[in-house]
Amino acid sequence: MRSALNKYWTRLKGQVTGLCLIRIGFWSDGLFRFSSNAVALSIDADSDQQAKFITILSRECYFETVREYPIGRLSDLKKILASVESPGPHGGLRFDQIIRSSESSFTVTSWVVKHSIVSALENRPWLLVPETACLTANGHGGEVLANRLGKSLTITSGPDGIKSALTADSVVAPHKLGLYTQAPLLASQDGNRHIAEEQFPSELLRGLKQILWASPLLFILPPDRSAIRQYPWVRAAKLSSFIFAGYIAVSSVYLHSMQLFTDYRIDRVLEGSQIAVALQKETAVLKSSILELNQLLANTEPNWIVWDLAIGLVEDGVIFTAINNTNGRIKFHGSAQKASVVLSKLVDDPRVVSADYSSAVLNRRGKETFVIEFELNPEIQATTSQVGLASDPTESSLVADEK
Repeated sequence: MRSALNKYWTRLKGQVTGLCLIRIGFWSDGLFRFSSNAVALSIDADSDQQAKFITILSRECYFETVREYPIGRLSDLKKILASVESPGPHGGLRFDQIIRSSESSFTVTSWVVKHSIVSALENRPWLLVPETACLTANGHGGEVLANRLGKSLTITSGPDGIKSALTADSVVAPHKLGLYTQAPLLASQDGNRHIAEEQFPSELLRGLKQILWASPLLFILPPDRSAIRQYPWVRAAKLSSFIFAGYIAVSSVYLHSMQLFTDYRIDRVLEGSQIAVALQKETAVLKSSILELNQLLANTEPNWIVWDLAIGLVEDGVIFTAINNTNGRIKFHGSAQKASVVLSKLVDDPRVVSADYSSAVLNRRGKETFVIEFELNPEIQATTSQVGLASDPTESSLVADEK
């Protein structure tokens, strides 16, 4: 189980390392890539020219200088560095590494990358790192002699900063560079390092890792301002204004249309709901009217003598439109062939005390319309209420006559 986990971890580590190496390049008269195999790392020409996030520059691509500034405050030093021109025989992109050497001074190591090198990079990377910074990132002083790509690089790292030189010889003696006068470097000398060709890629990446860990923003490549200046801002602003105006117009029309459609739908819904609400109100009114009528009918005893008189007249062809009772005075509203016949029958009925026309008699469509007002005999009415009601109204009138 443990061996399987180790194999899986090794395979995963190799995959992650391979993905990282794809995005790291080395520039020396062309772009090189880092290749990893089971034995060691190597630097090969990159034929694919894939985009790199980090590019390490060889010594001939930049100018390197070290200067001591007797300034105690870091903010003042940064202001001075921002105002001075880039050192060296050519202009370029400058990276400054500031190290405090004492309480009242700083040591500034500057790398000035040629503009031609930056322009030659087909894909602009995120970071440009000098190879001398990578090889001296471990913090050990002394001298470094590195062989790579048929050339030798000699680096002196000490209290005065970093000094380096490049030569085409396979082995370079320090005294040939004019940096110091002492015996040539040997691998066994204390404080000195000799980096062979096959060790150069791993040492370079080890130093790059320490730089990214200690100061990841030191060698970050600023945006290409020339491309920003060359961009047609005026035309882009006009086009953006036109697109924005069109967008606002289309959005306004769409929103207005949706508002009208929503109002229409709301009106339709409200119309249906208002009909339902009106029907509900009418139903409530009718229900309350029915309840009131039921209460009135429950508290009112019917006068069967009046209904007996009305039924007798109906049998004679009288048509009633209304029957009213106001304070004991009964009114028959109706029509008949002869209103006088109806009046005479009511007058001759012993159950009626008095009867007369309440309004003028009108002749309509061959019939006489009348309103006759009469008063019942109270004695016969009281006798009827004492005797009780029969199942048939006609029978009730007969009972009343017998009494």
